Amino acid sequence: MPGSNAYVERDPKKALATARQVVTAYAEDSKFNGLMGMTSNAIIKTQDERHDGVALVEIGFRAPIRSAGTKGNDNLGDGEETKRFYMKVEGTVLAQPVTSKHKKITKASTAANFREEAKEDLAEWLTYKMDAERFAKLSQGCTKVVTTKANGTMVYDTTTLAAGDVMTVAALRNGLKAAKYGYTDSAGKFHPKLKPFKTKRETVNGVPATSKVFVAYLGADSIAHLRNDPEFDALMTALSDDDKKLYPFAGAIGLFDEELVVVDVGTWNESDVGCVRSDTPDWIDIHKQTVGGFSTYVAGTDNTVTEVNLILGASAGAMPFSQVPEWIEDGTVDSGRKIKMIIDVWTGFEKCKFVGKTAAEVASAYHNEDFGVLAIPTTII
Repeated sequence: MPGSNAYVERDPKKALATARQVVTAYAEDSKFNGLMGMTSNAIIKTQDERHDGVALVEIGFRAPIRSAGTKGNDNLGDGEETKRFYMKVEGTVLAQPVTSKHKKITKASTAANFREEAKEDLAEWLTYKMDAERFAKLSQGCTKVVTTKANGTMVYDTTTLAAGDVMTVAALRNGLKAAKYGYTDSAGKFHPKLKPFKTKRETVNGVPATSKVFVAYLGADSIAHLRNDPEFDALMTALSDDDKKLYPFAGAIGLFDEELVVVDVGTWNESDVGCVRSDTPDWIDIHKQTVGGFSTYVAGTDNTVTEVNLILGASAGAMPFSQVPEWIEDGTVDSGRKIKMIIDVWTGFEKCKFVGKTAAEVASAYHNEDFGVLAIPTTII
């Protein structure tokens, strides 16, 4: 091709292989590694909806049946009408180029070295971009909020929090209880329980086992305060080797009450993403929409900054698009002297929050309610 660098990759099979390498690196480095899957058990639910010109995927949820049933020879009738709830996830193209800094690429080895650098840089960028998307959307406007003051009082928002209401074993225990059983807040509204994440493991004796756990994503300050709680240290010391088999996630520091895997995901800052704080700036998502309003989590008594820790259950979020991107190499830059390498992926993510259509569905506790996320905001000091 006139004006095109001779060392761009033109073999579509090799380009696809490069794309898959980027995806593998992105998945392995993501703070949500191990949480994504195509079953309803996964914390981040995926599907293989490839871009076919349709930008929206609709996902459904059926509420559990809770009728009294029938007995004896009573007429069965039509039974309870199934309550169905829906949400939509919009897909879009997400792309990022990098251009070689060489004055002129004249050797295959130079192009190959730049290709390796580009793969690494673009995989890191994709990890950052999508992890930020997930942390921001999972944390925004949580409908399930349970936290605990220093005196042990459980509260359902941050209006009465003040300095000293930091992360403790008591705060984790109250959060786990609310996630496991559901709870009624101070306004009398009932919030349904989360569905646990099922993880397969082997015991120390090699016996296959399946366990049901929730996953607590804690920020840096909350992890530090939790480690200073003597009760947490005692609980972690008492863990068996079998218990430690339940650490399927990078950054896991412990297992709490045999049902809650505690994961250190760090805190959102200028160079990395993690748990948001009440002073975290708004995030502009991949659709160019503002996600944020995190200041609503600030401690209401004295405006102390809080960290928005999350307990995650199954179907906390949905990412129903293929994650195999397209790898493109453009050899026409600077009249063919340089090469531009591009990652191009069709993707989308939303927190699972289903809405009903009928009057009975809208009146249900599941309507417009976070399905698999519970926030535990605690102060940083």
